[in-house]
Amino acid sequence: MRSLPMVNYGKADESELKMMMNAECAVCLCEFEEGEVLRLLPACSHLFHKDCVDMWLFSHTTCPLCRLSLLRQKRDTDDVSQEHPAGASDQRRQDSTSVAAAEV
Repeated sequence: MRSLPMVNYGKADESELKMMMNAECAVCLCEFEEGEVLRLLPACSHLFHKDCVDMWLFSHTTCPLCRLSLLRQKRDTDDVSQEHPAGASDQRRQDSTSVAAAEV
């Protein structure tokens, strides 16, 4: 969770947010207020109150709005940015299977 970006909401952001999406948190359904800290999920660009989405992410691995997996995004990024020794792909395949089973 710490690696997910945070932004401070301000009135200047309001018109841009309303054009992109509703200017409210999909977890608590409250409108964003000036000065509140929001968390951005980079994979889907959805914004939430930091505390709301952090509570959600303690027990889920998906975006609360579109259900896009946040684990896949991290795993895809890790796979591209790191070289793995021979045989590591077998371990990743096993890890992927266990993650998929946990999500079902």
